[in-house]
Amino acid sequence: MRPEAVDAPVDEPENHVMRTQRNPNSEHGIALMVALFALILVSAVGLALMGGIIDRIGTRIGYAMSIGIWTVYLTPVTCCHQAMSFCWSASARSMS
Repeated sequence: MRPEAVDAPVDEPENHVMRTQRNPNSEHGIALMVALFALILVSAVGLALMGGIIDRIGTRIGYAMSIGIWTVYLTPVTCCHQAMSFCWSASARSMS
């Protein structure tokens, strides 16, 4: 057995996964950039539309309505986020 073979780094699957996730040109990085662009675009359109509605119906009713709409749409997102966090933690526990 040669000494350099003993000291050679072992390429573990966990290191390979971490390297591919940090690469900004990977599929994960591109999907993240597309999702962030979509979020910015939707936010800009939503702010423009909501601004016009608030100008027409008044600030008190307009802001109350926007908070109500935001709550209705954010509730399922929060539930999905919690479910996904549970799934990720359960899968991480099962791997170790």
